Amino acid sequence: MTVGTRFQAIDRQVPGTGSLATGPVDPGDPGVDRVADMFKLLGDPTRCRILYALLESPDLRVLDIATATATTQTTVSAALRLLRTAGVVVGRRDGRTVHYRVADDHVAELLTVSWQHSSHPGLDDEEAADDGVASGAPAVVSR
Repeated sequence: MTVGTRFQAIDRQVPGTGSLATGPVDPGDPGVDRVADMFKLLGDPTRCRILYALLESPDLRVLDIATATATTQTTVSAALRLLRTAGVVVGRRDGRTVHYRVADDHVAELLTVSWQHSSHPGLDDEEAADDGVASGAPAVVSR
């Protein structure tokens, strides 16, 4: 199967327009680099723990997140700075305190699907042969 047919259901931003387009993804598209950067950002276990804590209980303070993730407040603050800069979390100021939450449903969906995928037992040999995917290799799912 070609890349274009496997990914034809992907919605993506059209540069300079603010609108979404559906269709094959060109592997040379600069958007691929942004996707890779997002996965790098989410590739840190501490940042993932913070995000899952925020999914479970939105509107948490740094102290709450540190307690929930058994991480120091300094580490949480540094991670939140990166996540906030990337637009993955947003903060709401209440006096001197900032309450954090996951920025939008896209981030929540990505985290949920990633969790489900990491918990998936994988394909057995018969299913892999039917799908044309090597045993144990993840299959790309179209929406």
